[in-house]
Amino acid sequence: MNWGLLALSVAQGILEWLPVSSEGQLFLIGRIVGFKAVEALKIALFLHLGTSLAAFIYYRREYLRALRKGEGLDFLVVGTASSLVTAAPIALFLEEVANSYENLLSISVGLFLIGVGLLLRKAELNVKSKERPDLKDALLTGLVQGLALMPGVSRSAVTISTLMLRGFDLRSSFKYSFMLGGVATFMAGLSKSGDPELWWVILPTLITGLLTLTALDRVSSRIRMSTFAISFGVLSLILAAVKIG
Repeated sequence: MNWGLLALSVAQGILEWLPVSSEGQLFLIGRIVGFKAVEALKIALFLHLGTSLAAFIYYRREYLRALRKGEGLDFLVVGTASSLVTAAPIALFLEEVANSYENLLSISVGLFLIGVGLLLRKAELNVKSKERPDLKDALLTGLVQGLALMPGVSRSAVTISTLMLRGFDLRSSFKYSFMLGGVATFMAGLSKSGDPELWWVILPTLITGLLTLTALDRVSSRIRMSTFAISFGVLSLILAAVKIG
């Protein structure tokens, strides 16, 4: 058994739901345990298959209502489509520069997280009680979600912040963010699924992800997500300094 891969799969299952950029953290951890930059990014993207399946299971009733009755289907379709607008060029860029600028990318993880944490803190002061997302919500949330391919840009943080700034409370922002993310991250993970030796790590990622999502949803109203982002941003800078040093 590859213990490095197992550690990454468990980390993905826990960190995907927190505003800490699971991809960025896995990129840093992967480099520390010996993976090259491009390999670490590939594994980080692939492991999203496990957490997307966790989202499908946890929000299965909401997904089924969207498919059967159309409730929220426009949000999922428009949000996913608009994600591709920002995600596609970033994916091509990262494949070209990951190995050449891996130290710079490592530092950017921490800096981006601190910036996103400050954005979340502003969003936490703007809580309202909007109930259903409209097409503008879908478009904006999808566009910022695509930015999360950059290591250090937390998908959950930027989408939750956007939804909160659009008037949703934290728990509703969680739900819509993770439902939209489930579709997009499944597609991203599937694009990196060519290596059959990696498939065994989907199960521990799924189990860990489902347990973490369940726990986090129950306590979401009592936590400050911005604190997570800023704290992990500082931690990421320390890890990057250790690796560079």
